[in-house]
Amino acid sequence: MRPKILALHTIFTTLLGLALIGAVGTAPAWAADVRSTGAGSEVKPFYKWTPLMLAAFNGNKDEVRDQLSKRAPVDSVDEEGRTALMYAASKGHTDVVKLLLSAGAKVDRPDVEGLTALHWATKRNYIETMQALINQRAVVDARDKREQTPLMIAASLGQADAIQLLLRERASTDAVDVLGETALMKAANDGNMQAVTLLSSAKADVNRRDKQGRTALWYAASKGNIDSVKQLVSNGADAAIADNQGITPLMRASVNGHTSVAESLIKRGVDPDVHSKSGNTALFFASTRGHVGVMQLLINKNADANVQNDFGTTPLMAAAEKGHVDAVKVLLEAGAKVSLRNKNGLTALDVAKINGYDQVTASLTSAPGLKLFR
Repeated sequence: MRPKILALHTIFTTLLGLALIGAVGTAPAWAADVRSTGAGSEVKPFYKWTPLMLAAFNGNKDEVRDQLSKRAPVDSVDEEGRTALMYAASKGHTDVVKLLLSAGAKVDRPDVEGLTALHWATKRNYIETMQALINQRAVVDARDKREQTPLMIAASLGQADAIQLLLRERASTDAVDVLGETALMKAANDGNMQAVTLLSSAKADVNRRDKQGRTALWYAASKGNIDSVKQLVSNGADAAIADNQGITPLMRASVNGHTSVAESLIKRGVDPDVHSKSGNTALFFASTRGHVGVMQLLINKNADANVQNDFGTTPLMAAAEKGHVDAVKVLLEAGAKVSLRNKNGLTALDVAKINGYDQVTASLTSAPGLKLFR
């Protein structure tokens, strides 16, 4: 190839390749990598797209039909393990998908990430394409390398139509990925209220725990998704279930300052003084972050302001260590004792001084009862 023609070819393929990267997450297969060989430049394709793949990606049904008539291998793969069917599915070209399937394309063939054509169609929320694949007996609970099913993907992305289709096709609501997470957990963690409603109403196990012991309610409370919290609780979620570290949904709501969630959980009978495995309570977590609203709520519900964890640390010490002066004032007004010491023999005042928080030091110095232990 002449140098000038080579340069134009390289520029064209590179620019067009970059334009298509966002559509599939990788560079297109026919994009070129130009390397110097000493005697000139050599164009070497590095994704190995076939004309059939390119036609499928572009939704060019006539070209796909022409390639198939020439006996183009329908299940050829590129370096990502992807076929023409996957590219057509990822773009929602349902007619092309049907054409490829009628030509014998393997509907459940996975790419290098374990994703099938149904995974790809679900990622893009192409409902008609999903149905076409399912009609050809695509496995609705196909697993990628992270053991994620199409339903998990739809739940994480909040794609209600895709969820409804997969549920109608009897997708498992309780399948788990490598982390032990279900579709419901993913929906709760990503704040997808409609997905939470659909899945919990479909009898998904609301109290199932992942490998860290976390439930869908744990995730919803952690993210402050009050509507999801209420939906899960109304469907039987147990607000007392803690994770492997003894962290409860209330503790997660408290540490992240989600007052309305914390209030909702307490109204359901959750004990605000439950301890984690390290001896921390919801008030301790709220104090560490200086979430005054949550702290006041917990104190009004009779949370113990002088509880000490396994290290002897109190909520007052936790607030003082982080310099949360308003939190310190709330705790002092609630009767927190300045005289208590942790296992290193330090008081909240000592902790404030060590960390250089002058305002906190001043508040603690003027606190009632300080002179009693000096």
